[in-house]
Amino acid sequence: MQVNNIYADTRKRYYLSHRDEICKYYKERGEHAAQNKLYYCNCCDKSLKSSLSLTRHNVTKKHNNLASGIVITYNCLTCDKTFGTKGKYSRHCKGNRHIKKIG
Repeated sequence: MQVNNIYADTRKRYYLSHRDEICKYYKERGEHAAQNKLYYCNCCDKSLKSSLSLTRHNVTKKHNNLASGIVITYNCLTCDKTFGTKGKYSRHCKGNRHIKKIG
């Protein structure tokens, strides 16, 4: 137990002493990634790396719904929550919090 506390304390001190450098590194890394993405979908505000990725993106349901102005949401009336995809809604319905509210 004592070893873990020393390790966590050392990591915390390292982070605090190098915080500016670490933040700068991640910021530059994110800007570099954005610069390398050459293809852009104006409708979805999404950058992609290749023309094939853009072509695949353009046939997705999410893109077609946004392009036509349709916004589909899935609502849980029990929990008063809204989800953007059917998968996230289904995962919510199987979760313990939802089951406890029903039950």
